[in-house]
Order: sequence, then C-alpha cells, then structure tokens
Amino acid sequence: GYLAKHADVVDFSHGIKLLMNNDKLRETLSANARKLASEEFDQRREIVSFEKLYKDVIRAKAGIF
Repeated sequence: GYLAKHADVVDFSHGIKLLMNNDKLRETLSANARKLASEEFDQRREIVSFEKLYKDVIRAKAGIF
C-alpha cells in the first residue's frame, strides 16, 4: 500500500492522486488489501482470539493465572 509520511498532508494528497491516476496500481493495492484482510481477519480466527481474551480476563479476575 501507499504509506504517507506522518502528519504530511501534501504526501497524503500525493498518494491519493497517485491512486486516482493509476488504475493498475489502484487495482493491485485493492486486491492485496482485500487478500490481507480476509487472511488476517478471518471470522473463525477472530472468534478463537476473543474467546482466549475473555477466558484470560475471567481467570485474572478470579485470581487464576
């Protein structure tokens, strides 16, 4: 993806213009983002992660480590 410099609105606008004017780059970045999101935020994986978090919180509250 395009990563603009922190708090740099000129660089941020450059990235937007770059994507507006380059269909192939925009499509590639979009496809990569979609793939990453589906891999990293799989529903089943998130459920397992939240279940572990909840169990850890309950154990901590009960004094069980």
